[in-house]
Amino acid sequence: MFSSLTGRLIQEIEALKSLLAVDSRLRELQVSGHALVTSDQAFAQILSRGPNRISWMIYDHCAAVTRLYALYEYFVEELVQDYLRRLPEIFASYSDLPPSTRSQHRIGAGQIMQKWSESSPYKHLAEETIASGLVDGLRGQRNYKLLPDAFLIDPQNYRADILARIFGYLGFCDCLSFVKKQPDLKIFMLTRDSTETPETLLHEIVERRNQASHGSVSYNEIVSVSELASYADFIRILCGNLSEMIERNILSRIVETRINDNVGQVIKVFSGNIVGLRCNPGYIRVGERLIARRPNGAMGATVVSIETNHQRCEETKLVNGQEIGVKLDKKIKDGTLLMRLMPATDPNLLHQPNENMPLDNYEI
Repeated sequence: MFSSLTGRLIQEIEALKSLLAVDSRLRELQVSGHALVTSDQAFAQILSRGPNRISWMIYDHCAAVTRLYALYEYFVEELVQDYLRRLPEIFASYSDLPPSTRSQHRIGAGQIMQKWSESSPYKHLAEETIASGLVDGLRGQRNYKLLPDAFLIDPQNYRADILARIFGYLGFCDCLSFVKKQPDLKIFMLTRDSTETPETLLHEIVERRNQASHGSVSYNEIVSVSELASYADFIRILCGNLSEMIERNILSRIVETRINDNVGQVIKVFSGNIVGLRCNPGYIRVGERLIARRPNGAMGATVVSIETNHQRCEETKLVNGQEIGVKLDKKIKDGTLLMRLMPATDPNLLHQPNENMPLDNYEI
């Protein structure tokens, strides 16, 4: 559902880690004074013109923490905006929105309207745009829109408390509680000092970014390349879990109100995220994103591989009661229903592949 946003973040973070590793290796070569062969004289000349080791390390430190925070901030804001864009599609009536969302929309829109001018930070908004979504919602119109700026008015950096506040506006009472329960974050925190928490680590990253952006950084304040890479991994995991939280919330809501193609039910769970699936008539294919539905909610799960009659296949037609093996990218429990969200505009497409629907996304 948010694969494009998370995919872009992962690419940017991997690029950051790669640049840090390359620069670190170049500094090692510069300091070692290792004689280069004649064919490498151009490279040797480039190294000789580089900054001294400490200046280079300070620059990399400042660039890395500044860029990393920018990626994190951008991700949070884009995720919030994307979620707000989808809300009118899953809450047909403005009055059905979570109370905290309606309240912040009203308060935020009012504050923006008070501060609006042609020279204010909100000059990119037309006055009618600020008020129209609220007015349309209160009038009961189905095509109401929520103003993202009304939910992103906090001027502080996105430390844990501010992050919790923003997602609290959206109806998530404790977003960090969800994040900290996820297996990938638990495993990551085992690589950190036992006294650290996700909250303290996020605070540390924000503080280092502020210092790099607004103050001087001394040699003693530089963190190692491995520590910067660890920061990057943390931001990647944190943001991924935030998007997972929102995706689950959306899916849990819309599976109750949309026509769904029930692919089958999990009848046995094996290691390696492999499940035995008892199928309904239809089809299944590798790479498509399905919905794993349990009584307490729903989440997305991508089909990694399919095995039927002891043979691997990329796609297969299904008959009622057929049992196949499916590997997913998520761990799910016995009894889980796997289903597919069908396009809302054409319920007659049940059991037919939708070639226009991206396999890694959902149509709401």
